[in-house]
Amino acid sequence: MRRELQRQSDERVAPLAFKGWKDQSKRNFSADEELVVSAAINAIMSGETTVILTRDTDVFEQFAKLMEILTSNYMCYRFGLVRHFNTDISMHKLAVAHGNGKPKLFEVNSSRI
Repeated sequence: MRRELQRQSDERVAPLAFKGWKDQSKRNFSADEELVVSAAINAIMSGETTVILTRDTDVFEQFAKLMEILTSNYMCYRFGLVRHFNTDISMHKLAVAHGNGKPKLFEVNSSRI
């Protein structure tokens, strides 16, 4: 199971998942996650810089993963927003690397976007 998780996800996810699975009986099971999410929500809602001071490296790993997820989601949101308001821009074929390393043409149907 560990190999499968490491194969399907990046190097930050597997160690955190297994540590969380082992620590699920502890009373403060989700304390790190609550700290990271609370700090991110506070920074977003207030517009102020938020600082987390800790020696726990898991908090940093969870923070980095959360920021990675938020960044990618925000980029997709912005792309969709720009695409929505600029319907006259046509989409073109894009060469995307396939599993065998050879590029494969990926066509975006602009009528569906």
